[in-house]
Amino acid sequence: MAGGRGTRLNKYIDRGEKPLLLLSGRPMITYSIDALKKTREIRHIYIITSPNTPETARWAEENRPEIQVIRTPGNGYVQDMVTAVRETRVEGALLMVMSDLPLITPGLLERVICAYEEVGTDALSVYIPLDACKRLGTEPETVFHKDGKLIVPVGINILNTEKIEIEQEDYNFVLDDSDMVLNVNTPRDYHICEKILKKR
Repeated sequence: MAGGRGTRLNKYIDRGEKPLLLLSGRPMITYSIDALKKTREIRHIYIITSPNTPETARWAEENRPEIQVIRTPGNGYVQDMVTAVRETRVEGALLMVMSDLPLITPGLLERVICAYEEVGTDALSVYIPLDACKRLGTEPETVFHKDGKLIVPVGINILNTEKIEIEQEDYNFVLDDSDMVLNVNTPRDYHICEKILKKR
């Protein structure tokens, strides 16, 4: 998914769009793409854009011609996701990954897919403990309570496309404290992520 406005990063993206923001010398979206391409269970990859990200759509078509770009109306995350499913005619399970997750790895995505297959629910959403965010130095806007713990959504979800227009039973998959999954939403997130990537 690469259609968000990226308003909290405006200081850095006044010359472009969030998915194309250079992070350690590379457009941020390339990290998500590379992780997906190296994940064994992934059969097809689509880049979902909106009127907020026309340059991202053009960049993808020029630089990743093997990946189909789906342009949605920009009516919101859920509505654009439904539009994309209809247009691609994807069947079965659909893994959605936000374009602002440069620290994800194929191994992590494979764990998420494996968990989805094991729990048997129509949907699965991925979280990290709030303590992991604190250790990274980030301050998430959205926090939920789960079994007496505070957890933070990370922007990775799996849905059953056959039930895409109805609410699906969702399993909350909480990653380990040691997992580094960071949404780059603010300048602070950007700097933290830059430091981590330079150490890899």
